[in-house]
Amino acid sequence: MNNHKTWTFGVQVFFSAVVILLCVVQIGFQRDKDNLALYWGGLSSVLAYWLPSPTNSKEDEQLLVSNQYSLNQMSSNGMVKHSEASQETAAIKMTNE
Repeated sequence: MNNHKTWTFGVQVFFSAVVILLCVVQIGFQRDKDNLALYWGGLSSVLAYWLPSPTNSKEDEQLLVSNQYSLNQMSSNGMVKHSEASQETAAIKMTNE
């Protein structure tokens, strides 16, 4: 399975590089400006494909809330009180919102 994922990633990188190269060359050497938007669109779409998503997943938000809740439960000696009930409560509150 790992070999299949590596092969897929390699093919994606190859085709992305071909499209980026084509678009950059066409933008740089374009004599008529009629199709310039087409190449800028191709370039920006390939770059947008590789950028990470700007939003966090629901699991990341639940983990963050759970960790913040645990840090608020610190005792006077600096030790964090861990309890499964408090973490479950934080997770339930996050999913209900």
